[in-house]
Amino acid sequence: MLLVWIVAALLVGSCKSTPLDDYVIRPDENYYYGFLMELKGPDYVVYILNMTSQKWMTEAETSKPLWWHFVSVIIPNTLNYTETVFLYIDGGDNDNKIPSIKDESIAGMTTLAVSTGAICAVINQIPNQPTVFLDDPERKERYEDSIIAWTWRKFLDGEMSPEILLRLPMTKAVVRGMDSISTFYQSLRGSTINKFV
Repeated sequence: MLLVWIVAALLVGSCKSTPLDDYVIRPDENYYYGFLMELKGPDYVVYILNMTSQKWMTEAETSKPLWWHFVSVIIPNTLNYTETVFLYIDGGDNDNKIPSIKDESIAGMTTLAVSTGAICAVINQIPNQPTVFLDDPERKERYEDSIIAWTWRKFLDGEMSPEILLRLPMTKAVVRGMDSISTFYQSLRGSTINKFV
């Protein structure tokens, strides 16, 4: 039995991280969030943050290397769950205006927040779009699936490292969004968020 534990410990210790792990964990000096505004509803408050999650690629490679997002934190007046956040990851364009209570994703999450007594949040602009890849002969604006397809093509053709794959910055943006929500809530209420659903 001891031999099994020793082998298991050696295997766990020798596991390498993936390109996704490495990308998400790597600090980015561009990360920042700031408070934009507060929207009061009848049974809740929505706090709108503006977050810069990262720099993905360079200005020589893409039209939008700096990724920014609206992050909406919805807190119901009657709060039953103080350590868990229901998180909705939404798309949208970087040309969108600041979210309002009437936005479909905000309206849906406010209903969930009020009916459950739980904190809810929405992260917009996942992925940042549209984007133009400067080595794209068509130089066209690409959105979601088209960006994913382009980045996979570049990777499979052996032209780029795994960091070209769009899912990496999308994942990092969501992780930074969770960091921002946690830090903001801690500063607002003095409580810690322990789980995202």
